[in-house]
Amino acid sequence: MRMRHLPLLLGFLLITLPGLSVPETPEDRLKAAYTLNFAKFVQWDDAGIGREQLQVCYTEGAAVANVLADEPPQQLGSRRLVTESVRLPGNVERCQLLFIHEPDPQRMRRLLATLAELPILLISDARDFARHGGMIGLIRSGNKLRFQINLAAVRKAGLQLDATLLDLAQEVIGK
Repeated sequence: MRMRHLPLLLGFLLITLPGLSVPETPEDRLKAAYTLNFAKFVQWDDAGIGREQLQVCYTEGAAVANVLADEPPQQLGSRRLVTESVRLPGNVERCQLLFIHEPDPQRMRRLLATLAELPILLISDARDFARHGGMIGLIRSGNKLRFQINLAAVRKAGLQLDATLLDLAQEVIGK
């Protein structure tokens, strides 16, 4: 990572950390902060989402879901961030971001194939998530939390990521 991005990364992490409720673990709190902050670096087709709110969805089962469930409403520009739990493969069309917890790799691949062309930013901490067609995979690198981006999957869904986010990623797959 280039040193010029260090202040941006610190700001990226600290913007939402003070407002988060007490999490299961500090890592879960950090994953939730990353998830909420990714919204700041994504451009959706405005025709596909409401102008007043941005829906951040999550599946049950991951400890990060507990953190997101307790998250008070926040603003992202003129949009209010709203969090809610969803069941997959249920009705996720109202979601703009979706944190997926699915421990079964086979089921995860089927879910990703089903969701691939929807304009939803797919995020997970599942092993090899970005390599298997997910958009942003949160990964542990030593004692740090990093992320990988599957740019081909992002583009297939019709989303655009800010170049700053791509620079901050540990790895960009499918350039």
